[in-house]
Amino acid sequence: MNKKIYFENMSEKLHKLLKIYPDVFVKQDNRLKNNCATIQHYIYNDTKEDCYLLRYNAKELKLYPKWQLIRVIFHELAHVILGHCKGHFAPTKVDQEYNAEKLALLWIKRYYPNYYQRSVNYLKKYEKHNVAVYKKAYMKLWKELNA
Repeated sequence: MNKKIYFENMSEKLHKLLKIYPDVFVKQDNRLKNNCATIQHYIYNDTKEDCYLLRYNAKELKLYPKWQLIRVIFHELAHVILGHCKGHFAPTKVDQEYNAEKLALLWIKRYYPNYYQRSVNYLKKYEKHNVAVYKKAYMKLWKELNA
């Protein structure tokens, strides 16, 4: 199974697993740069307002192992649960990313425990990330989990 199909199927599966009320539509968008996926509030056909659009870059998906794709999906769904897409913001963007990743890791620990330690260790790689928001948020979380 290719990564694109895997990502779409896992997005649907995890959305149902978490029992998230609003609909989440998945769409390929290769215009995303330096990002595997992103989620945004979405109005479907000008009728259904409480929806979200999970966009992904199929080229970037190829670079990620399957356990990492699960982490990415959980992270983006955490933004929905925390209300970040509808304007319910944490004080800073760093806090938003920190809270979303922390919730994603809790879900991984609960539903995919074999991937938990790999996901925690992966946070350390953000020490050299070129986007300061992710670097600060993930390093804060990594230090917290390894204290």
